[in-house]
Amino acid sequence: MTGNKNPKRKPSLQRKAFPTALLIILSVFFLSYPAAAGEKTPPPPNPAVEFLNKGIECAAKGEMENAAAFFTDAIKADPKMTEAYLCRGTCLGQMGKSEEALKDLTEAIKQMPDLAEAYNNRGIVYCDMGKYDLGIEDFTSTLKYNPNDPYAYKNRGVAYLRKGSYETAIDDFNKALALKADFVEAYCASGQALFRLGRDEDAIRDFSRAIQLAPAYPQPYIDRGSVYGSQGNYDSAIADYSKAIELNPRNPFPYCFRGLSWRKKKMYDKAIEDYNKAILIKPDLTIAYNNRGYSNFMLGKYEEALNDYNKAISLDPGYAWAYDSRGEVYLTMGKTEAALADYQKALSLKPDLPSAHLGMARVYEKMNQNDKAMEYLRNFIKYALPREGEYRDEINKAKEKLNSESH
Repeated sequence: MTGNKNPKRKPSLQRKAFPTALLIILSVFFLSYPAAAGEKTPPPPNPAVEFLNKGIECAAKGEMENAAAFFTDAIKADPKMTEAYLCRGTCLGQMGKSEEALKDLTEAIKQMPDLAEAYNNRGIVYCDMGKYDLGIEDFTSTLKYNPNDPYAYKNRGVAYLRKGSYETAIDDFNKALALKADFVEAYCASGQALFRLGRDEDAIRDFSRAIQLAPAYPQPYIDRGSVYGSQGNYDSAIADYSKAIELNPRNPFPYCFRGLSWRKKKMYDKAIEDYNKAILIKPDLTIAYNNRGYSNFMLGKYEEALNDYNKAISLDPGYAWAYDSRGEVYLTMGKTEAALADYQKALSLKPDLPSAHLGMARVYEKMNQNDKAMEYLRNFIKYALPREGEYRDEINKAKEKLNSESH
């Protein structure tokens, strides 16, 4: 159960903090037509323009469905209105209707091949779909037509970050910051990439700079807290998560992060309090049930722990960490076969999950199948070494066990 998954946001298309968002830019087109020479009055209103502007007003208020409907009316009135396709595609993307969004944004590009915003927003949709290479192509096209766009550099950096190309991502974030020195989201994204490279102090520097620029923005406190937590500086982590909660009490994730820090300090009751708060805000938050289960387990509340893991699995049957954690409870309760089944399920979902390999080793040791136990211990070390800080004690014990068995 060591290594329960942290409640990480995606780097991040942050709607949503893994890690900072790709920024959707809704280009606003308030079109007007001058009066012809010699005319004393302007021409009659253009219905397509009126629909477009009504859609823009709705989008600015977050009323995406209404906005999309107005943009549809604009397109019906003028099928060649490029801006309406751009705006409707952007709305549809934010509504999660990716395929429809792609059609509209591609049509906008077809009508106006040098429209940088259309490439940018289509790139965002591709990244939402996990098609990062296509997203990178579109952000590169954005920069072809608008080479001084800091948002396109930042967006492309986020795509590289999601792909795991951290150095390339940092290069793009630096270019974004060279164009926009107060770009808070770029500092946050850069910090995430640096953190993943193990450059903790540089990451803290970027998150702290973001906080300096925008002290009322919760995300850099959460991000910096994650770095402090990984360093074992749990008090500083708790302070940052608490500040994020103060700034936005309705975000469940800082409660989850703070709960993990309380857990690391072996303050399981306080951890459970935070997970309860997260669940109250978002009752379908799988990670909160999973991590609350661990604290219940550590308090000897095995049935409560099983209930939490069962709930996590019911919410997300593909969540490997819940099977892994439930296997630990079963093993502790002496239910070896049930534990074996859960660890096997966890590994079928995530073959490189170190704690599940360690659990399998313990199961086979109890079954007196020593060769299999040693095999899984070696697997555990193999997959845990890249995250040595998290598994250091367990790695050392596994190495000692393997050495004793070899003599």
